[in-house]
Amino acid sequence: MSNRTFIIVLTIILLIIMCPILIVCFWDVDNETDKGKINSMSDNKEIPTLELKLSTEEPEQEKVTIFAVAKTSDSEGILNIKLPDSSIKEGDTASYIVTENGDYHFEVESKNGQKNSADIKVNNIKSSPVSTPYMPNGFSHLEGDSKSGYVIQDSYKNEYVWVPVEKNSLIRKMEQDTSYSDNEQNVNKFVESVNKYGGFYIARYEASISKNKDSSKYVATTIQNRAPWTNVSYSTAQDVAMKTSAELEYGDCKTEIMNSYAWDTTLKWIDSSIVGYSEDLNYGNYSGNITYTGATKTDMVNNICDISGNVKEWTSEKYIGNSNSSNECRVVRGGNMSSNKSASNYEVYESSKVESGLGFRLILYKSV
Repeated sequence: MSNRTFIIVLTIILLIIMCPILIVCFWDVDNETDKGKINSMSDNKEIPTLELKLSTEEPEQEKVTIFAVAKTSDSEGILNIKLPDSSIKEGDTASYIVTENGDYHFEVESKNGQKNSADIKVNNIKSSPVSTPYMPNGFSHLEGDSKSGYVIQDSYKNEYVWVPVEKNSLIRKMEQDTSYSDNEQNVNKFVESVNKYGGFYIARYEASISKNKDSSKYVATTIQNRAPWTNVSYSTAQDVAMKTSAELEYGDCKTEIMNSYAWDTTLKWIDSSIVGYSEDLNYGNYSGNITYTGATKTDMVNNICDISGNVKEWTSEKYIGNSNSSNECRVVRGGNMSSNKSASNYEVYESSKVESGLGFRLILYKSV
C-alpha cells in the first residue's frame, strides 16, 4: 500500500471515530444556548408587588388589621398571598388581624411563578399591664423583667417583685371548700386592683422588723440579710402590714399581709417557670436554724426568696369550719426551718398564736 493510500484510509478511520464526539459537543452547546434562552425568558417575567397598610395608626389600639394588596401587569395575574401565620389566601387581596406589636411578614406569588415579599411593623397596640408593671410613686426598677421577676425598690431599700396576672386569673386553692373564707373588704379590693392593673407586687423577702426613721412606730420591711420577724400573732402582723404603706408614704398603693389569692397565684406563676416547685422540698431552708432573709440562694425563684422553708407565713385566709371553737383561726402557709413542708403546705393556727418559726410577708398593690 502506498503512503498516499495509507493516509487516506487513516483519515477515514479518524473521521468515523470523531463524528459522534463532535455531534455530542455541538448538541451540548446548542442545549446550553436554549437553556440560556429559557432562563432569560423566565427572568423577564413580571415580578409582583405587595402593598401593606394598617387599618389605623392611632395609638393604644386593642387590635389592628393589616390589609395586603398584590399587583402585577402580567396577564396571568396573582396566584395567592401568604400571611404571617403561614396560611394562604387565594387572590390578590388579604387582611390579617393582629393584637400584639411586632414585625409581620407577607409573601405573594404570581401565576407565572414569580414571588415577592413585604414586611410591616405594628407598634400601636395597647401594651398589656401584665407585661408592663405599674411603678408605684417613690419606687424605681432594680432588676429583672416581667418573666424572670420584675424587682422594684423604694427609697428605704425595700424590694418587691411583680406577679403578672391576666384578668380574672387569680386562684384560691380552697375556693370550693366552704370551711375557708377570704372575702374581707380589703381582700376584695386587692382582687379588684389585680384585675384592673394586671398583677400585684409580692415582698421579695420575708418581713423583718424596723422602726420608721421619722417616728417610733414599727414597720414591716422587705430587705435582704435581715432576721425575719417571728413570734408575731396574726393580728399584730396584719395591723403592721396595713400601716406600713402609710408610714413609708407610698401614697398610691397599699400594703397588707399575704392573702390566699396572692399566695396561690404566686405559686402558680413560679410553677410555670420551675415545674413542681410548690410541692418540692429541694428548695428552702430546712436546716433547723432560721437564716437571714435571702440567704438560701436555692430558694430564690423568679427573684422571690424564702417562699419555701425558713419561716412559715401568716395569710389573711380564715378557717371557719370548726363551729366548736370560739377562737379566730387563720391559715399559715409553707414550711419552716424545722418542718420539711413545701410552699404549698396548708395549716390552720389560732390567730393569737406566736412561735419562733412563724412570720409573715407583705403584698403591695395599687389603690382602686
